[in-house]
Amino acid sequence: MTKEEILAMEAGRELDALIATEIMGYQGVGFYRRKSRFTSGWEPCAKDDVTPDTPEWKATLAIWREDGETFAVKRYSTDISAAWQVVEKLASEGFTPSIVFSDEKHWGMTAYCQQESVVGDFTLEDVVWCDTAPEAICKAALMAKLANE
Repeated sequence: MTKEEILAMEAGRELDALIATEIMGYQGVGFYRRKSRFTSGWEPCAKDDVTPDTPEWKATLAIWREDGETFAVKRYSTDISAAWQVVEKLASEGFTPSIVFSDEKHWGMTAYCQQESVVGDFTLEDVVWCDTAPEAICKAALMAKLANE
């Protein structure tokens, strides 16, 4: 994924799925639906699928574990408490997250890796600016990962 593609993404489930896999390290992230209203089983499906015998039960973005359990992917790009887990994950991996606020451009964040031999000077041009802090956190996390690959 390129810098331009990351910046063009909107806050929402697609960005949440990328954070779950690329930053949080979850595997088995995708859309799942209940097999039936009479069972507790889940199965992979397309984003807009529904449970066959209960059409009001829509597919959900979830993480499928090997034991067959599923749990919903957090709303990292729209919920600050979930986004803060992204900040903590970056910090635990040697990154230095920095969150800023500007009346002009709203929320921004950058993250750089302390392990790099040359970090350089931090400027406001390095900040990912978004309307909300959770979206800025998510995009900056992906940008930091991209820069350190």
